[in-house]
Amino acid sequence: MLGSLIFASAAAHGAGLGLHEWSLVWSSAIVIGIVLTTALVARTQAGLVPKGLVAIYEHIFDWLESIAFSFMGKEGRNYVPLATSFFLYILISNWMGLIPWPVWHDKASHQEYSIFESPTISISTTLALAVLAVLAFNLLGLRKFIFPERGHYQLDKDGHTQIHHHGEQDHHSGGPGGFGGLVAWIARLWEPVPMIFRDLVGPLKIMAFPLFFLFLLLNVVDRFLPLVSLSLRLYGNISAKHTVKASLVDIMEQLVHQGDLFSWVLTLVLFGATCFVAVLGALAGFLQAMIFSVLLLSYIGHAIHTDDH
Repeated sequence: MLGSLIFASAAAHGAGLGLHEWSLVWSSAIVIGIVLTTALVARTQAGLVPKGLVAIYEHIFDWLESIAFSFMGKEGRNYVPLATSFFLYILISNWMGLIPWPVWHDKASHQEYSIFESPTISISTTLALAVLAVLAFNLLGLRKFIFPERGHYQLDKDGHTQIHHHGEQDHHSGGPGGFGGLVAWIARLWEPVPMIFRDLVGPLKIMAFPLFFLFLLLNVVDRFLPLVSLSLRLYGNISAKHTVKASLVDIMEQLVHQGDLFSWVLTLVLFGATCFVAVLGALAGFLQAMIFSVLLLSYIGHAIHTDDH
């Protein structure tokens, strides 16, 4: 979350921050404040029967937990809080742009900007979120290989995940751990070249050497390709909705200034279209937050998978 705020600040052009960049910075800070405040309020409402904000948070957590379980089994519960944080930040950021905030005029660029902007209309914010996500699932995968959890997962009577530890001979972890785990994690960068090398016979084994460099390149790209897919998908969808809404509002303002009856009728029609776009924007904002979180859980599941089969 703090990373997205820093990247939003870095979106400034020239020597300093413009009004638009400052709007993105404090809008991002407001979103973070909303997430933290609602979480603290929900914590105070926790009880035997969920109600209010805690009920909403519980539904979101249970929904993401079911998705994480489909990717990683019971272990997926450990990563649901991270996915929930991304989901809430992106969702509130997306929906913030639906509110008709007052605008101001930037004398430097001669353009009008809203006092509060949806942080996700900036590629700086979406790229920051993608960087955090890529770092998260790569580091979680590395930790899983180096520090494998010896034991098996089991739910207690309250539905919480517990790890039942065993001795050193236990093999539930799926990875060697320590330096061997680090080597195994790095070795994934040139898979499946070792298997191909074993299957080839005679002089054909030499074909494994060019394949080594080919798969090394493909696997490295695969590790960091989500930077592009996550950031551009979110940015493209939210900025497109914002552009359409801004264009409709600008046309309505021009029609209102004309003052004739036809212009007023056309303004009402465009107002209805703007409301429809806002409804679609709310749905698109939810879907993009959901897609980002689901993909994050999918990437984590792939990164922590230590079984070679």
